[in-house]
Amino acid sequence: MSFPKMQMRGLVYEVGPRNTSSGGYVWRELVITDGDPRWPQYVPISFGRERADLLDAVRVGELVDVEFAIRGRLSAEGRAFAQLAGLAVAEAHLAPPGAVEGAPAASPPAPAAAPPGAPPTNIAEDLPF
Repeated sequence: MSFPKMQMRGLVYEVGPRNTSSGGYVWRELVITDGDPRWPQYVPISFGRERADLLDAVRVGELVDVEFAIRGRLSAEGRAFAQLAGLAVAEAHLAPPGAVEGAPAASPPAPAAAPPGAPPTNIAEDLPF
């Protein structure tokens, strides 16, 4: 069975070091994020063998397009594990939504303060958990 190739766009959060197993297998890990300031998602993608060299040109903070395949295996105990196996990575040539090309990224505007004694506008922020 062959799994389809998938693609994801994100900001580079981390480019891991080159690792080598005792059997000589070489890999590196790339972590990309969606850049959401409130609930960011961090996605690790492993690049093995000669594909580990693809990460040499990748820099933290870049917007990249990553092509990957989903791989899965069972442990000796029968537990299933999934891995995103990197196939290609390239700098994205489109600006993130709302950005003007060539302009520095702007932070979102701060919410307006509510008058004293007003009910909260976002109840989730006032919950203790």
